[in-house]
Amino acid sequence: MNQDLGDLDAIVINKLKKEVIIFEIKYYKPASELTEILKKDKKIFDDIDKIQRRATWVKENMKDIIAAWNLQDCEYIVKTYLVTARPNYFGKQIETENANINYFTLDSILNS
Repeated sequence: MNQDLGDLDAIVINKLKKEVIIFEIKYYKPASELTEILKKDKKIFDDIDKIQRRATWVKENMKDIIAAWNLQDCEYIVKTYLVTARPNYFGKQIETENANINYFTLDSILNS
């Protein structure tokens, strides 16, 4: 992968639904005051461009991924799951403003 994009935290292939799910996992250090929490939570916006460029890279390189992982040669839907260790104040806003990003907390994934 292009070094400017960083790495993929996790990638899951759902063969039945023909989906490639990219997991972007973010952990921001805890804060004790509300203003500090909001300031840390707002940092999530700094990551959105890179997250979207990683998804684009995966889409553009699906033929190579299919070959490397010996997947069925068909059309796959690429989804991005943005996961935070604790609820992020701006998480749902990110999801609303970016149709290709689904926001979850770690707890919501573990308890589903």
